Amino acid sequence: MSPEKILIIEDDSISSKMMMRILEDNNFEPFLMTGHEIDEDTLQRSNFFAAVVDMKLADPGFEEISTLINKYEIPLILFAAKEYSSALRDKVANKKILDFVQKKDAASLGQIISILSRLRKNSLMKVLLVDDSKFALTLAASILKTANFEVFTASDGQEAVEILNSTPDISIVLTDYDMPVLNGLDLLKKIRERFDRNSMAVIAVSQMTAQTNITTFLRNGANDYVMKPYTNDELYCRVVNSAELVESYREINRINQNMNYLMGMASHDIRGPLGSISELCSYLAENPDEYGKDSYKNTLNIIAETSEHILSMVNSLLDISTIDHKDFVLKKSDTSLTELIRQRIDQIFLKSVQTKNIRIIYEPVQEVSAGIDKTRIIQVLDNLISNAVKFTPAGGEIIIDVKKSGNDVYFSIKDSGPGLTKKDMDQVFKEFKKLSAAPTSGENSVGLGLSICKRIITLHNGEIGARTRPEGGADFYFNLPLKG
Repeated sequence: MSPEKILIIEDDSISSKMMMRILEDNNFEPFLMTGHEIDEDTLQRSNFFAAVVDMKLADPGFEEISTLINKYEIPLILFAAKEYSSALRDKVANKKILDFVQKKDAASLGQIISILSRLRKNSLMKVLLVDDSKFALTLAASILKTANFEVFTASDGQEAVEILNSTPDISIVLTDYDMPVLNGLDLLKKIRERFDRNSMAVIAVSQMTAQTNITTFLRNGANDYVMKPYTNDELYCRVVNSAELVESYREINRINQNMNYLMGMASHDIRGPLGSISELCSYLAENPDEYGKDSYKNTLNIIAETSEHILSMVNSLLDISTIDHKDFVLKKSDTSLTELIRQRIDQIFLKSVQTKNIRIIYEPVQEVSAGIDKTRIIQVLDNLISNAVKFTPAGGEIIIDVKKSGNDVYFSIKDSGPGLTKKDMDQVFKEFKKLSAAPTSGENSVGLGLSICKRIITLHNGEIGARTRPEGGADFYFNLPLKG
């Protein structure tokens, strides 16, 4: 995943250097310019993700620059020495200011990163705007699209219901009250028949004179409200608060589902094999004379394989817990991926591929190095190569490649197994999900390996994916920034 480009308009050299460093550390690509250097051609060509503007509002260039940034719908973060007072707010009310950060200390730069990170998350949120006023719809849609939300619009409640029927993963609905066909309150009641306050947030939008409407909305399940006329930042803050509520609810649901699965795993996948080990060990201890040498050895092999499977499950669960912890930090260093892949093939997988008579083709055409957490990327490589070996039949082949692609490293591994079904594609990187095809030699699978891979690649600011090859087999791939 290429870093998003951030335009910085800052005249102070010390402040700009600090800002550029922290942006790069968080996988953003900063472009520093002064107020005199920025022009329309630059904004049109550069596809900026956001702009951080540190200018005195009295500067005659601020009006021109902020107007240009607004024209190209670039989220504008104002970074100024003054407090965000009502007077300052009124002064910039005609500008699409996404957010404001007071320039005080190093913590202020952390605030900017938080705002930019929120912008990244916004792209995953769908928002439905419902209003019979075309002007109001256009204004709100412009604000939220600039903030990276995916926006749907409806001119009345009935149209909104139809959109919700076809797009049930909408997260937030903003609705006016007075509308033809189906008013906002009746729309809210229909929404609450299907979605609770946590799974779909509803924000009531009403005139300053209609306080009664707001109270009625809240009593019937609205999460929040905003009064017309509102400012850009007020609408954005209300929507972000609701987005964070929905995100928290989804995360709690995910954790609960995983806990339920873990309880099932503990009672079935772990307790069962442990019981078998216990019984075998007891029988060996109580009847040592009944076992011949070969039978004794076979029984120990069964115990060892079963123990290894349980250990694999426990290690995977611990990996998930470790990687998800808020204090987890990657330990990156410049590493040759070309050589690392060769080492894993020769040291870990050579015996298994020889046993199944599988041919591994690995012929990199260039040396590729990147800033990575070597231990964690080894986990990814081992998972992907192990899966390819599991699903490739005897006599098949596996093709592995790594190369530079622009500012990224691109890795792919292609097997000659059964490929991926549509159901596999929908859940391949989800926790506790196993692929529909069975391993060709009965190898065990916990259902966490690919989920761990996704977490590790995401932490490296990369992307991971999978597809079925036209000629048969699966192709798993990922990319990572070269700079790390």
